[in-house]
Amino acid sequence: MKPWLLNILACPIDKHHPLDVYFFKYSSEEQESKNSLEDEYKILAKQIVEDVISPVSIQDINDLTGNTDYLKKYEAMLKALNVLVEIKTRGIAALVKEYSGELIALYEYLNLLEVEEGLLYCPECGRWYPIGCSLSSVPEMLPDDLREKDKELEWLKKWETKIPDHILNVGKPYNLST
Repeated sequence: MKPWLLNILACPIDKHHPLDVYFFKYSSEEQESKNSLEDEYKILAKQIVEDVISPVSIQDINDLTGNTDYLKKYEAMLKALNVLVEIKTRGIAALVKEYSGELIALYEYLNLLEVEEGLLYCPECGRWYPIGCSLSSVPEMLPDDLREKDKELEWLKKWETKIPDHILNVGKPYNLST
């Protein structure tokens, strides 16, 4: 899953946005960073100016991977996002021209990283959704009646040291106390 998806993902049950997110593992495949992506940066600047980017959903990422390189990228991205949101009224051209370093940091984190396993959680209804339970990097946001209880409970046990207690003990539709 690409972190930019957090801008659009909502709970399929109650439509709540943003979801709480916990990253457990990044894809082992490193993607090359591209330095000459001016068109991509313009698109990103436009998304910031037009409030398509959801700072709240991105600022609340819980990176539990233990990977210090990615934590540094996350911190750099957060700093860049805060600057860009603060000055977004200056317009797309100014963002691209004067804040290219911030756009690069934001772009690289949101678009080049791949989360292999993690968890999405709706604080409104208490449901959790795995990322990478059945298929690596795919958020599995199915209604309760289409979910596979045994498979998901096994997945919960695999990551129980990183998953918050409230999800492990009372999360819906399944939890480790049932």
